Amino acid sequence: MLQWSTQSESGIQSFILTKSTDGMQFQDVAVLPAQGASHPAEYLWSDMHLQDQNYYQLFESDANGKRMLLGAKYINGLRCKYGQNWVVGEVYPNPTRDVFRAIIESPEQERATQFVVRNLTGQLVFKAELDLIAGRNIVEYDLPQLPAGQYVLEIQSASGKRNVQKLTIQ
Repeated sequence: MLQWSTQSESGIQSFILTKSTDGMQFQDVAVLPAQGASHPAEYLWSDMHLQDQNYYQLFESDANGKRMLLGAKYINGLRCKYGQNWVVGEVYPNPTRDVFRAIIESPEQERATQFVVRNLTGQLVFKAELDLIAGRNIVEYDLPQLPAGQYVLEIQSASGKRNVQKLTIQ
């Protein structure tokens, strides 16, 4: 949801919202008539077509159609789609020799998140813990020398959120 307020709207005919999924190519998605108020006014607009990446620009337009940029905003659609859940977007490189990275989108700070690697017999071969920030986290770990083969990477937060993925060591 996008919201903004005005102190006065003298000479403003409408507000125009533009949207882009790449931050470069914007298209008009909404035109809201100005209330014409000489006092503060509030506006709200909800995007019913969120993508993973959403860039917005807000313009005011006068009676002649002249636009003036008022501001810009980015909304991460993954956070909105998954609510209180987190998303492990990618574990890479996979396969790897020794270092792996995980991209984790978390809607809130997660303390004491554990990263555990087990071999296929369930034996623990690596364990680390860190706090995630709200938003995008790129986590990198240097694994000890492990024999080539298949492993299981488990990522679990103290609040119970859990993700399990296959990890291949070359």
